[in-house]
Amino acid sequence: MRIFITLFMLGQWTCLSFNHWPEFIELFIPFGILSLIYVGVHFYFSKRIVWWEFKQIKTPILMLGIGIFSIGFYQVDYLLQQRAQSVLPAMLDGQTLQVRAVVDDLPKRTSNGVQFNVAVLAWKEPQRNVIQSALSGSNTMPAKRLSIHWKIPNPKWRPKNTNHSEVLIPEIIPGQVWDLSLKLKVPRGLKNPYGFDVEQWMMQQQIDGSGFVSQPTPKLTADSVWSFKILIAKLRYQIAQKVIHSLGEKAPYSGVISALVMGDQQAISQEDWLVFNTTGIGHLISISGLHVTMFAAVGAYVANCLWRRTRLPLKFPAQKFAALVGFISALLYTFLAGFQVPAQRTMLMVGVVGVYLFLCRVPKAFDIWWWALGIVLLLDPWAIFTPGFCLSFGAVAAILYAMPPQEDAKHTDIDLIFLEKLKKSLTEAVRVQAVVTIALIPLTVWWFYQISLISPFANALAIPIVSFLVTPLAMLGVLLPWWLGDACLWLAHTCFAILAWFLKPMAALPWSIIYAAKPNAWLLAIGILGVIVVIRPGPILNSWKSRLLGLLACLLLIIPKSWLMGHGISLGEFRMLVWDIGQGSAVLIQTKNHTLLYDTGPVSGNFDPGKRIILPFLRASGIDKLDQLAISHQDADHVGGLVSILENFPVKRSIGTIPEDHPLQQQYVKHHVTLSPCQAGHSWQWDGVEFYTWHPHAGTTFEKKFHTGKPNEMSCVIEVRNQHHSVWLTGDVEKRAEQEIIERLLQQPDQLSKIHQRNIVLMTPHHGSKTSSNPEFVQLLDPNIVFSQSGYKNRYNHPHPSVVALYQSRGMQLLDTNLTGAQRWDSQQSLLKHEFFRK
Repeated sequence: MRIFITLFMLGQWTCLSFNHWPEFIELFIPFGILSLIYVGVHFYFSKRIVWWEFKQIKTPILMLGIGIFSIGFYQVDYLLQQRAQSVLPAMLDGQTLQVRAVVDDLPKRTSNGVQFNVAVLAWKEPQRNVIQSALSGSNTMPAKRLSIHWKIPNPKWRPKNTNHSEVLIPEIIPGQVWDLSLKLKVPRGLKNPYGFDVEQWMMQQQIDGSGFVSQPTPKLTADSVWSFKILIAKLRYQIAQKVIHSLGEKAPYSGVISALVMGDQQAISQEDWLVFNTTGIGHLISISGLHVTMFAAVGAYVANCLWRRTRLPLKFPAQKFAALVGFISALLYTFLAGFQVPAQRTMLMVGVVGVYLFLCRVPKAFDIWWWALGIVLLLDPWAIFTPGFCLSFGAVAAILYAMPPQEDAKHTDIDLIFLEKLKKSLTEAVRVQAVVTIALIPLTVWWFYQISLISPFANALAIPIVSFLVTPLAMLGVLLPWWLGDACLWLAHTCFAILAWFLKPMAALPWSIIYAAKPNAWLLAIGILGVIVVIRPGPILNSWKSRLLGLLACLLLIIPKSWLMGHGISLGEFRMLVWDIGQGSAVLIQTKNHTLLYDTGPVSGNFDPGKRIILPFLRASGIDKLDQLAISHQDADHVGGLVSILENFPVKRSIGTIPEDHPLQQQYVKHHVTLSPCQAGHSWQWDGVEFYTWHPHAGTTFEKKFHTGKPNEMSCVIEVRNQHHSVWLTGDVEKRAEQEIIERLLQQPDQLSKIHQRNIVLMTPHHGSKTSSNPEFVQLLDPNIVFSQSGYKNRYNHPHPSVVALYQSRGMQLLDTNLTGAQRWDSQQSLLKHEFFRK
């Protein structure tokens, strides 16, 4: 059975690897090999089938295995085709269409509006010609499900005659049917190494496109649409409202209570998540397997007690009825929890136990785990891309492997039964926590690039409080009526507030967390093999040497990546990463031993490019410090992630053109980072690579008199140069500043001659704006490669067609990140290798 489930999964993963190369293949290799090793070893040592029996039936088994592998492969292929057909067509991208849709999920409040998902009921008739044209005459309708963002209009852009009532967004409730005027957008997100893949996530969530509410004001209809999914969403909404009503909107941990009851984590602040992740208790702030098990156990216990009080056990055994009710309870609670993978896993394991009970068979623990694994991937092959899948199944597998079920020991002294059981329970609890902590080291480093050292202590405190106090009280608070329910919710909130009071100083300890680079596939496989050796069953003292060796193999994952394999950059070479950052700028330059970050991306609502894009890359890459941080100028699309980086990452020094009265100056003082003005003529050298500043002029300081004009014209322009290549980071300089650079270049013919001896890579000034890229400036530099950073279909129309035409007339293609995704350029001697992350 296990080998057939494994073959089915390998078939799925093979198809996924073809469609998600190379992201998936790194995960596929170690887990695929380890799965085959495990099944092979299990099959080899199995006593059920001897060689001569296998020899007699090997052909049918081989054919059956190939068939199961093919089923897994073609199931994923079929789902990919189905989802590709339902995605919003590219021709409708940017179109404004009328649609009738029903809200089918919980809404999410944002800083500037509300976001919610809808199921499309009908596209309005006036736009059907546009839709049919986009579909080339197909009878199928596009985008069965959309993600909607309803924004409050910016006061600067709001028409003067707009009524206040038209600006306020009404309460969005699941089940409502709306007539919406939407500006549509195809599934699209930023493409960066080690970054969150929005497009993949939307496909996994079966969201076919997105839309922004536009005028006229949407209309709420009197129609009603009911389905099981909408019913569950409405129930979840009512629970969330009850929690808010009972605790009040100002209760700091009301979001945590909602997450524990129904898995809704939207209301938890980023500051609280930082504490939870640092202390390693983030897995508790959701519907975990333990919560589902508790709910199923309560349902089974009540059903068993009630069933036994009747004559019905004569017709249907009470144990089987209790198992059935327990599974139904787990299933309903899993739907209430948003059908998250950890809840699915527990629900399916409860169901498998129930099936074995109905068949009057006793299942093995790993058989239960394996069935649940196969069914989860059958329902959603893309679950493998979620950390919850790997961490949930990995933790349970580690416990089952390290602590196989055993019969209770028999005690002859009745007086010692309680003390012995208490001692054994505490010992087992400590060992379980140790097993899970060690077992999840490779997966935690793989997904989050960090290990929490304080996690064992924090979990020892948090697990009993959250599991046996906060969660039961929160569930009772939701189920019980009136003041009694409010009292339970208040007690749950108070208990968690006390726990958080202890967790915050733990998270603040300087040694509480270790950051580590994302391991390669082979290093991940070594780490997992080390875990298998460390946590294997048996007396620890009898095999402590081999266990210690396995732990050392596991700890290879936290050794700095450069120690093991370096960065792949030699003396005199450099690597440039141009992030797909949206409508903004952020570029990283790496030499053999040093790192320069040029700009930190744009400010955009709740989106912080420092936390979401730059910091994950730095940590996943094994970069432990920034030797130089350069801020081109003060505009918001260049300083969006600056505060996050100063707060969370070591920065040795910084240069920039930021006025003395700018709030960011205080951030530098607060975090003890020296900021120097960017001045033409300033240069330095790292590892055989030269850095030269060309703008603004040499006398520039932070005084107000230097910053009275447009900030763009004060942009810090840095040239990065080795023997073969010259990269120009230009910020937002416009034509006046470009003219000043031309004059400086002409005044230094020796420098200009050195530049022309190299292949020149130019960052298109000001994202390709028509106010920049002076033809004289472009002609003087005569670049070989030109790139720019801009947002997808940005309102500034960057890069401007006239600028694109200018470079094309000189035989150059303008490589913009909204088309290429992130760009990686490696200057390796005379070669300039590149990689684009949007395939």
